[in-house]
Amino acid sequence: MLAPSRSSRSSGRASLIGLLALSQIVGWGTTFDMPAALGRAMAADLGVPLSGVMLGLSAMMGAGALAGPAVGRALVRHGAADVLAVGSITMAGGLFLMAAATAYPFHLAAWVVVGLGGAMALTTGAHTAVAERRPGDARETITLLMLLTGLSATVFLPILAAAEATVGWRVTLMACGLVQLLVAAPLHAFALPRAARTGPGAVKAGGKTAPFVPTKRPRLAFALIAAVLAVSAFVSFGLSPMLPTLLAAKGLTPEQAIGVATARGAIGVSARALDFAAAGVVGPIVSAILAAGLVAVSFVALGLERLDLWHAGGFVAAYAIGTGIMAVVRSTLPLVFFRREDYGLHMGRLALPQNMTIALAPAAFAAFVDAGRIDALADLCLALSSLTVAALVGLALVRWDDRHRLTGPRPA
Repeated sequence: MLAPSRSSRSSGRASLIGLLALSQIVGWGTTFDMPAALGRAMAADLGVPLSGVMLGLSAMMGAGALAGPAVGRALVRHGAADVLAVGSITMAGGLFLMAAATAYPFHLAAWVVVGLGGAMALTTGAHTAVAERRPGDARETITLLMLLTGLSATVFLPILAAAEATVGWRVTLMACGLVQLLVAAPLHAFALPRAARTGPGAVKAGGKTAPFVPTKRPRLAFALIAAVLAVSAFVSFGLSPMLPTLLAAKGLTPEQAIGVATARGAIGVSARALDFAAAGVVGPIVSAILAAGLVAVSFVALGLERLDLWHAGGFVAAYAIGTGIMAVVRSTLPLVFFRREDYGLHMGRLALPQNMTIALAPAAFAAFVDAGRIDALADLCLALSSLTVAALVGLALVRWDDRHRLTGPRPA
């Protein structure tokens, strides 16, 4: 049998990335990004403060965290395509319930349903689909996918804001549910190619074998990865939905705040492109350390008493570059230490600590903003970002030790 040509392999990867990018932009844009555009209108209608709406994001991520280990097992048992399709349908149901809810408890219940769907249809499911289909270049393909996925806020924030101003937030949420049901779910169920089943240890994709050395200290590596994912995600997922409100609290007009915050998505995508281009020169762990350090530096600017447009732009640029690369790190770091065929299982386990911290983040950040404690929030984010850098340095030492054990001491 003839090996697939390079052009056919490239075409297959491009098709896979295109399908998953569309479904992920829809998935994140209509759920986690959505309160940044609709949150104040939802809060006013439901008679709760903005932090009450942001608590819905906590319910979403908390439900996803608790479902993570079971989703990991389902991904191994059934494959990513079926799990992704069920997740999209579940998220659609949650959005329909949210649009209809008039009492706050039902609003939170809808977020729980969305979270259960997101555990299946968002990052873990999509990236497992890549690992199933492209085991030899999974890390590179996931990075390319995330270049496009990072545009979800840039695409959906202005659309959702315009829709809310025109037809109200409830009709907007109904439309979001229909997009999940009629676009994302069919893409997962019918358009996504099925993965070829391979035996344990298979690492070939398109005739190319990915060189890989598994870690000799899996428990320590897992613990450090869990710390990196949980802490960095707490900062990123807590701050990003609050970015327009936070910038307005620091002195920008609402129009300026939306404009500067919207640029985050495009800047983050550009940072991921730069990281991908530099992959042959800068290793993944070194890239992660530099990105986490840049996030930490960005919070120095946030600590200023007031931000003008230039300082706000500098803060968002540094924050977006760092968090854009760290988003890739959170999805690809396990591939540096563990086998590709175990990716879905490990990501499901890692989802528990990561998503639990994410569940706490939006409401916690909203409480800081509501209380006017922006400087204290900046100090907290600086400390947490520094902790992320320290954990990444620990992982670099673990990887160095793995390679030292493999090669052994050089002869005298």
